[in-house]
Amino acid sequence: MSTYVFSLNDISVEDGSPVVSVNNSDSFFGLIEGSQLFIAGKLPATIIDHDTTANTLTLKYNWQQGDLSNVAAQVVPIGAVGVLLQALENNRAAYAAFLETMAEWSGDINWVQLIDPPVTATQWPDFTQVTGTLGENQLPSAASTKRDVMRVSPAFDTSKGRQAFEHNHYDQLAKNVSPLPPAIGPLKPVELHFDTTQKKTWVMWGHNKEDAQPIEQYLGRRNFYQADSPVYIDLDSPFTGDVTMRVYVFHVTIDSVTHLSGTHEIKGLPGSPTLTLGQWVTFTASVTNLPEIGNDGMGNYFFGLVDYISFSDGKFADLSKPYFPRIPQLNATITNTSNNASNPFITCNQRLDGTWETADITPNTPMTIYSSWVQDGRKFTATAVSEANDRVEFFSSSYLDGKTVEYAVALHSLVGYGSLATLNANANAIEIEGVKIFTATSERLALKRGYGEINAVVEVLYIKQLIPEVF
Repeated sequence: MSTYVFSLNDISVEDGSPVVSVNNSDSFFGLIEGSQLFIAGKLPATIIDHDTTANTLTLKYNWQQGDLSNVAAQVVPIGAVGVLLQALENNRAAYAAFLETMAEWSGDINWVQLIDPPVTATQWPDFTQVTGTLGENQLPSAASTKRDVMRVSPAFDTSKGRQAFEHNHYDQLAKNVSPLPPAIGPLKPVELHFDTTQKKTWVMWGHNKEDAQPIEQYLGRRNFYQADSPVYIDLDSPFTGDVTMRVYVFHVTIDSVTHLSGTHEIKGLPGSPTLTLGQWVTFTASVTNLPEIGNDGMGNYFFGLVDYISFSDGKFADLSKPYFPRIPQLNATITNTSNNASNPFITCNQRLDGTWETADITPNTPMTIYSSWVQDGRKFTATAVSEANDRVEFFSSSYLDGKTVEYAVALHSLVGYGSLATLNANANAIEIEGVKIFTATSERLALKRGYGEINAVVEVLYIKQLIPEVF
């Protein structure tokens, strides 16, 4: 059905008749029932039928505005708008009543001229001229009967959560803002938890650990091949040609001395290239009968990250995908000298600043925990710790060599001066209660006294490895 306005240039209608004749070939095919016939200087009339063969329109009521012949009109399809139809019907009925009243009028009509009439007596008012309030008896019945639903309580107070609204927002999610991750406790309603330390938002669906669903705010996700133990890539057949790799070297041991920075020869990589530690570098080496990547066969291993490996014969392995134990693109196997290598691939998420972060690597059981410290899940309580080596240490002494980590703890109580690493550097110090985020490279992470005696309750929120953006 048409929704367009029809312009009819030549119509005729007799007073008292419901039939309008279209005198020319103007089309009104597709006209909808309920459309309005508009003629200049006349009240609109409702059309209930049309005949394109006889070229006629049928009105809902007999035409009562005088004979018309060869005049122009427009047909507007507003019949589906019930409110407008009712308004037009009210106008028509009012006009009909007026005509009927005037026909029965037998007295004289006296006209009184108004002096200085208000503007709204001669034109429609604008919104600035409409003032005052409506009483309940002036409202439509549908509005007055639903006033309880329409009523709005005072301004929204976010601290009161669900109780702030009395109507449509009754199911507004409660919220909780804290420097700590969401606590898993008794059953409670669904809420949003804002972790100001990790800059994360959690949806708490219930009271179980798996019901805490984080709303991720990452740019991407990928894997890295990470060799932090004597692991290497064993080629099915020795390769001769050029090898190109992008790598990040954690550390290298030369003559029994471990180096964590500087530029050094990396004997575990093809061609033993000289590379700068602690940054992404790309190198190409020419090799002959290369059997392995990451092990020179003389006890020298590569420790670090690999982004990709490319051979000059066309083989290419993008190690952002977790190929284990086989890397089919290179016809190679990931292994170690005992043939029991663990999966070296780690999954990382990219933060908004481009840095990649691993999942939480906090061990369930620390590598070392002295008797003055008591563990309860991730909380560690120190009682009268005064010995310098009395500590909780999370990893072996060399595990974090060359790695950058972010380490977040919450101090629930502290008396004394503590440290977050085995070295009592100022950056590692903890002196006041609250949340502390500690970022360091090649540090041995530990909970211990700084000097003197301490009593403390410390909760480890997370330990994550950080990897610079790959360029």
